[in-house]
Amino acid sequence: MDLTLQPGNVTEVIEVSAQAAILQTETASTGSQIATVQTENLPLGTNRNYQGLLNLVPGTTRASFQHSQFFNATSSLQTQVNGQMRQGNNYQIEGVDNNQRTGLLQVVTPPIEAIQNVDVATSNFDAELGRASGAVTNVILKSGTNDIHGAAYYFHRNSSLNARNYFDASVGHQAYNYFGGNMGGAFIKNKLFYFGDYLRITDHQANTNRLTIPAMDLRTGNLSRSTTAIYDPLTGAANGSGRTAFAGNIIPASRINAISTKILGLVPVPTSAGDTNNWFGLLPFTKDTDSMDWKMDFNISDQDRLSGRFSYARPVVFQAPAFGLAGGGAQSAFQGTSVEEPIVADSTTTESSPRLWLASSALASLITTTRRRMPTTAPTPPPSLASLVSISTSFPAVSSAST
Repeated sequence: MDLTLQPGNVTEVIEVSAQAAILQTETASTGSQIATVQTENLPLGTNRNYQGLLNLVPGTTRASFQHSQFFNATSSLQTQVNGQMRQGNNYQIEGVDNNQRTGLLQVVTPPIEAIQNVDVATSNFDAELGRASGAVTNVILKSGTNDIHGAAYYFHRNSSLNARNYFDASVGHQAYNYFGGNMGGAFIKNKLFYFGDYLRITDHQANTNRLTIPAMDLRTGNLSRSTTAIYDPLTGAANGSGRTAFAGNIIPASRINAISTKILGLVPVPTSAGDTNNWFGLLPFTKDTDSMDWKMDFNISDQDRLSGRFSYARPVVFQAPAFGLAGGGAQSAFQGTSVEEPIVADSTTTESSPRLWLASSALASLITTTRRRMPTTAPTPPPSLASLVSISTSFPAVSSAST
């Protein structure tokens, strides 16, 4: 039996559906809005700082930590936008200025868990914005609702799994803890709302330091390894002619200044051979920060709203010097103890009607900083230090305040 099979029709349907982008008719500004779902779920870097989210905005460079731990005690992150310098950015909290007078850093950094959304405008700013050639970043904190909501959080990081730098002798210990909580609700339903948060960060570590210090033979005046002749400056004519070289390029001990010898006695012994990068040490570093925000919202009427906010932070930074009371660098930056207390209070009144919309804000901020260039608890000095009559080992605190 012969059967004939007829090929059927081959049909393939691909259906693509998309929604046209909504045209912004109310504003010409360009930028991005980072909503709560992103702030709560996206990974963050340094201190879980919200400023790291600016990496998501087109035209920005990667956010980075600038300055020393002392100068940047609030751990602000900086970025460049549209090729402009970072000082061209303007940071706000609910429309209120959050920049230090230098324009380099921010006064306070709210925890990411207390932020509702982050609005970033990068060009064609609205009339109420400005003071920026880069971007205007406005942070909106969460507000209370009729229902009580709260959260607690804890993040921990340590050095157990850290890799050792090839050139370092060991890995420095680190214990980083980030913990806090927030709560919001209503004192009067549909009328008076509150929201508050508290955060504590403890960052304790032994940071790695590699420095160049004089080798032991050089400290005693033995420069015999040098291929250049070392001449006695007390010989010869004023123009340098007729000078006499030290025998064997060795400076006699009697010709070395006594105070210089005492200072060199405070410098530790090199930990490795050679004349460069010959000292390695793990130096204690701690940074403990307590911060809080408190926000109140009062619905005066359907058209009027009054908001108030108070923010406070107290970072305490300690960095041990490389050579105890003899000083020495630390992480290529300052060493000593610093206490900074940024305080920000502001209020915002919003009035709206079919023909009028008005928002007015008031801000008061205070930053007090106390720094000690030497640690409050210093290593025990060598006995020879007591004989240095002309060198003071007392370093009083230096305070400064700006409003």
